[in-house]
Amino acid sequence: MILNAKEYSVNWKKDREVFLYIYGKKRTGEPFNVAVTFELKEFEGNKMWGIEPHFEPRKDPSSYTRADAPFKPEFLGYTLTKKEIQDVRAGGKVMITATSKKGKSFDCNVSLELKEFKGNKFWGLEAHFA
Repeated sequence: MILNAKEYSVNWKKDREVFLYIYGKKRTGEPFNVAVTFELKEFEGNKMWGIEPHFEPRKDPSSYTRADAPFKPEFLGYTLTKKEIQDVRAGGKVMITATSKKGKSFDCNVSLELKEFKGNKFWGLEAHFA
């Protein structure tokens, strides 16, 4: 992680705010920026100054529509083509040949659905077997 101090408050000693950006890597390998401030923290009764990141709140997946929802266009080893992505965004189903965890190929239809797992909602491909 690299700290970049190009942008900071002029009176940082007075108000204890420093606006830095942390450059790092997500799982996707893409760089990202996070605004941070320098704040007094307490841990197990000990007070110390430290950097506190301020992440943007995650947008509620229910606020997206099928047409603009972010989703991973892959399903069990199969990557959707641009035409297939358009079809699932339009509400249709697409026939694909996927690979199971045991390495066997199988055919199924997939559609883009708002799903929920352990209380977290997300948009993803849902398999439909005929």
